[in-house]
Amino acid sequence: MPFRPQKDDLLFPLLLALAAALRPSASQATAETGQIVVDFASSQYFDAANPANTAWWDTLNRRIWTPMSVNGAPLQFGTGADGAFDGLTSQPGITVAGPNITIDTDARPLQQNEFHFTSFHLPAGTLLTVTGSRPLVLRVQGATTIEGEIRASGAPGGDANGLAVAAGGAANGGGGTGGAGSFNFVASATGTSASADSIGGGPGALSELPANPGDQSGGGGGCNGMLLAEPPNNASAGGSLAPSTNAASCAKSFDEIGSSFEATFAGGAGGGGGGGVRDTSAGTAYYNGGGGGGGGGAIRIVSLGRITLAPGGKVNVHGGNGGENTTDGGTGNGCGGGGGGGAGGTIWLQSLDNVDAIDGSIDIGGGAGGGALDCGGTFVGGNGSRGIFRVDTLAGTMPSYAAVAALETLKIGALGDTAERTFSFVSKPISLTSGYLSPGTPFATTSTCGSSGQLTILYEGSDDGIRFGTPVTADRIGELSGSAYLRFKVEITVPASTSVPPSPPDTFATPCLSALTIPYGPSNLSRMSFTGGLACATLQKDDGSAPPLGGAAAFARDLLLLVIAYLMVRRPHRRANTPC
Repeated sequence: MPFRPQKDDLLFPLLLALAAALRPSASQATAETGQIVVDFASSQYFDAANPANTAWWDTLNRRIWTPMSVNGAPLQFGTGADGAFDGLTSQPGITVAGPNITIDTDARPLQQNEFHFTSFHLPAGTLLTVTGSRPLVLRVQGATTIEGEIRASGAPGGDANGLAVAAGGAANGGGGTGGAGSFNFVASATGTSASADSIGGGPGALSELPANPGDQSGGGGGCNGMLLAEPPNNASAGGSLAPSTNAASCAKSFDEIGSSFEATFAGGAGGGGGGGVRDTSAGTAYYNGGGGGGGGGAIRIVSLGRITLAPGGKVNVHGGNGGENTTDGGTGNGCGGGGGGGAGGTIWLQSLDNVDAIDGSIDIGGGAGGGALDCGGTFVGGNGSRGIFRVDTLAGTMPSYAAVAALETLKIGALGDTAERTFSFVSKPISLTSGYLSPGTPFATTSTCGSSGQLTILYEGSDDGIRFGTPVTADRIGELSGSAYLRFKVEITVPASTSVPPSPPDTFATPCLSALTIPYGPSNLSRMSFTGGLACATLQKDDGSAPPLGGAAAFARDLLLLVIAYLMVRRPHRRANTPC
């Protein structure tokens, strides 16, 4: 066992005399008395790298609480690893060339398509173009302000050409590409679907003149699960084979889309390629079809702070127009089918504050079907469907909107579940001046958010800031006296819920930690342990009380006591003791 000198030991009075001689003055003790105030508005003690952290450090509302959710899916506001976005600096996946900025969603295979910013500001006069095959997801720990334009629109389909196939319009950001037009009376292509909720425009049918002068050669418009049917003149939306059929195939409600919207978040589908026309009235002539327009992409912004689309700011996921069947250089392609328009994409905005926008700042329109300038205006391609615009806010409303109507608005609430769950957060280590400060009883405010659940705060001590001992509650924090580092751990237990998510969410408010103060003072000499390759010992007073020592005086005392302890355990009659 470790050697413990008792009161009757000859050297113990010497230890107390040395401690008293090295006792700091009143001014020294006062200088080492203070408090640690944890400000949840800053990231000073925020440990984003700890994978065990599932509770939420909310810098906007200055608290630690349970994650927020929509439809039972937790909101993640990101790590802030990409810093503040200002539209001026290039970084991995983002290229800045004056007012033109590109952001590549395929540039980060490990992080998938996500960019994590502390704040986001797109200056006026700048254009941020989305490239890559995957939707763009921006996670922002602060506010999001858009004064320029974010564009993930589909490209137009190629015009009919007697010399080459008219290509379908390209798509970026998770949209579907348009189908190619027919060439020399070979069937045209269907537009590409972006997800299970989108339908690629069907290819235009092949027609013969004069035997079959029908209007089935126009490519069908692309679809993106819309809530409302388009006006009658746009009735070709949704994978139709011609301008006048299958209008209802694209009309879906959010109930029909269901959870697949979140699971397969994507843009709109591409329009179908225009069909070819063969004219045998005077010999044989082939009229080729136009390419289908590309579908608009998908953009999701998850922002802890307010999302503001200032005047001039815009988020654009418009579908591409279908290719025209115009006459090209006398080759006589004016009678070919026009390409179908691409569907509008998807815009999903989520803010724990609110979303401000004005009319014209959101563009989810579908692309127009390719026209027929010759042949009496027949063989027109179908228009692409309108896209999807969804907004989630804490209040579930958008009071700042002028004429922008979201297709769906959901309310953000606390994360409930059908079973009890516990979320936790462990802070970064807090230095206590090499162990010469002793923490006092903390003061915490935990009742400002709600009462549905239980919140517990534990404290851990460490000598090196890496290895921490057994957690203790606030009333036992004195046991951590002498630790060089301290950290706190917050645990929030959420009771089982009968509905997920709770509705309304404010009836299921869980407790949170909104204030934490830890006082400290000079460390007391009540117990000291020495361990080394040659000797070890524990020095302890029986009553556990001793005059306070701190700072340089404590360091000198500890060094002297270490020497004395070594001499004591090396005495011949003590060498039989069991090693540490």
